[in-house]
Amino acid sequence: MGQPAVLDIWTHRKTRPGREYPSRLLLPPSYDTTLPGAPQRPLHDTHQALLEPLQGRLVTVIGGPADNQACMLYTSFGGPPTPQEPSDPSLAPEKRGASEAFWAVHALMP
Repeated sequence: MGQPAVLDIWTHRKTRPGREYPSRLLLPPSYDTTLPGAPQRPLHDTHQALLEPLQGRLVTVIGGPADNQACMLYTSFGGPPTPQEPSDPSLAPEKRGASEAFWAVHALMP
């Protein structure tokens, strides 16, 4: 979507609710320096730019059955669908390379 690559120093890994594997998350502007691997210095302007809203016309919506409901919104985000995360145990082996390449330069918003 035209944004710079997300460097590891601007991220941390955290297991999200309902998951058994960690996700790569972008550090918020007021990040906690006690997080493992968190930079101990102010973040670069490029990191701040990653947090700015983008304009676009493409939205990905992911939903499906949950509990006793026929359909529930799981998530929605601007842009095209993303590959499954490399740590996702359901990731097919033939999709691992594309997943790793994508998530090496992208991160989820906190």
